[in-house]
This record gives sequence, C-alpha cells and structure tokens, in this order.
Amino acid sequence: MGFGFNLFFAFVFPVFVLISLISGGYYLIKGKYDELGSLFKGWCIFFGIVFLICAIIYSIHFFTDRTDVTQKDIYGNYIIDKSKYPGKEANWQYDHFRFEITRQDSILFYVTDKKTIIKTYRGKVQYSQKGRIILNVNLPRSEVIVDTPILYRNIFSFYYVFHSKYYNNVFFKKGDWE
Repeated sequence: MGFGFNLFFAFVFPVFVLISLISGGYYLIKGKYDELGSLFKGWCIFFGIVFLICAIIYSIHFFTDRTDVTQKDIYGNYIIDKSKYPGKEANWQYDHFRFEITRQDSILFYVTDKKTIIKTYRGKVQYSQKGRIILNVNLPRSEVIVDTPILYRNIFSFYYVFHSKYYNNVFFKKGDWE
C-alpha cells in the first residue's frame, strides 16, 4: 500500500483504538451501557467508511492502471494502428507493413502489397523488462525496422512504436490484417 495507508495504520489507527479502549472501560465501570453501544456503532460506521474508501481506491486503481505485458502477451501478429494518425499515409502503411513474433523468439517482418507478401525479413527477438523487446534483424532490412521499438501500455492493451527516418513514428498494435 501507499505511504498514506501506512501512516494511517501506524499512527492514527492506534490512537483511535486507545481512546476506544479507555472510553469503553470507563463506560463498563460506570455501568453506562448505552454509551458503550454508541461506541460500538461508531466503530462499525468508522470501519464501514474505511472499507468503502479502500474499495473505491482499488476500483480506481483497477480501471486506470496500465496493463502488465508478459512475454506470452507479445507473441502474435502486429499491424499498423491506423487510429493514431488516420489518413492516406496510415492506410498506405497498413497495406505495406506488418510483422509477427513467434513462440520461437523470431520476428518475421513482412513488406506487403495488401494481401501479397513481397519480402520477409527474419530476425531474433530478445525480451527485456516489462514487455520491451530488442530486435536482431540482419542487414539489409526494411527502413521501418528498428532495434528497440518503444512499448506503450494502455489500460487494457499495448502497442509498439518504431521510429523510422522515412516515416517518423510507425505504430503497430496486435491484430490480424484484414
């Protein structure tokens, strides 16, 4: 948990418990059972509010935290993500570039003319931390291929960006060419 959570349970919570024990003991000694019942109700309300706050924080964390990319998630086909910069150039790139990362740690980079594969560049993939990859493709190779594409993680997905000197940023997302 975070610093505030630890601070609360290290300093604030023990003070509440101590005050409750002292006041509860006082009410028991004096025979004031109604006040003891209100103390119990107060604790129930307090813990209910703490539980509700923790549930809200967990929900926010679940819906805003980026996905963790594992090696198993990386395997598959990648196509140009036309949603990043829609238009003629993105459509042209979509029809001419795609790649596949296989379970044998290979990359097959395809230069295509729509459905027809014109040329295939082969190489090896090394896995780095948190879904980052390092590509080892022999020369000559396509002008789009870079050694270390950048990984961007969203809430429920991820994509790679290849920086090309001819096309600038080329965005690849996981998917099948249609």
